[in-house]
Amino acid sequence: MEKVGRPFVTVVMPVYNAAKTIDYSLQSLLAQTYTEWELICVDDGSKDNSLEILNKYAASDKRIKVISQENGGVAAARKTAYLAMDSEYAINLDADDAFSPDLVEECVNKAKATGADIIVPNCICEISETRSFDWNKAYGYTISTEMTGLEAFSKTFIPSTMHGYLMWKSDLLKKHACGDDPVLLRTFSEDEYYRRVLFLNSESVVFCGGYYIYKANDESITKKFSANQIGYLTTCHQMVQLKDSYDIPTPVQEIIEENYLRTVISLKIKLYAYGSQLTPENRQKVEKAIKEAYKESVKFRKHIHFADKKYPFIYKFMSLSGYPIFNLACYLMSRKKYA
Repeated sequence: MEKVGRPFVTVVMPVYNAAKTIDYSLQSLLAQTYTEWELICVDDGSKDNSLEILNKYAASDKRIKVISQENGGVAAARKTAYLAMDSEYAINLDADDAFSPDLVEECVNKAKATGADIIVPNCICEISETRSFDWNKAYGYTISTEMTGLEAFSKTFIPSTMHGYLMWKSDLLKKHACGDDPVLLRTFSEDEYYRRVLFLNSESVVFCGGYYIYKANDESITKKFSANQIGYLTTCHQMVQLKDSYDIPTPVQEIIEENYLRTVISLKIKLYAYGSQLTPENRQKVEKAIKEAYKESVKFRKHIHFADKKYPFIYKFMSLSGYPIFNLACYLMSRKKYA
């Protein structure tokens, strides 16, 4: 039951050096048809004037709260907001993205009608001024789509057809996305791990109207190649271990294991393409992490199929015939993909 004076939904916004884009994001929230929301912005140690901009908005709108902390990463910033909120549900809004005007209203109406753990609006990925990607249209979802948390979890791997711009029950977030593991909190793509755990602890996932607007921002820390991207490998390792705590069906576990190797391949290709941008020390660090992850991931060779590829046997040969051949194959693919 919704408490009097308690917001039904909290919008959570982690902010780091987003002065150029934050007005765009905040204006989309202020334009919502549903107005009884709460916004908690966590400035994660920005070095630009993001905090100053946030404070100006908070001074003119009592629904907006601002928290400032030392840089700790996206998961840590969201954790701060989750612990501070007092609402039935919460939804994330990144500081360079936007909501359609009806997104919050559509999510709230579906939540009140179903009581579902997770509400899924559509997602429009704006790749450029002339190109966009409609998530629901691409994968056949409608506002009537419903599934279990385990089904949603299984759709986050190969192929990944479940995006992460969702509205969650706040109790779920407080219980499963507020861990104290310092490795996970500081790991690149740590929010990807927590999203999977949230799905595994959810019973019902329902879709609704409205859409999240994801801007393909080349300046985003998740787009630039850096040594921090070895955090993807840590995340994959942790996801493989989820079987120890959850009853994950064998076919899904095999997909998780193959996803690990595919991530190793992707990072090795990027290292060949962009490794010159790294310092010698960081390149060596990435090389070492990839080699260790490769050795771990190929242990699952019996579960690796590349079934979606035109010539699966070629991918299996290139990936599973030893590290020298793996390296050569990744080098050749980097030349073809990024030449």
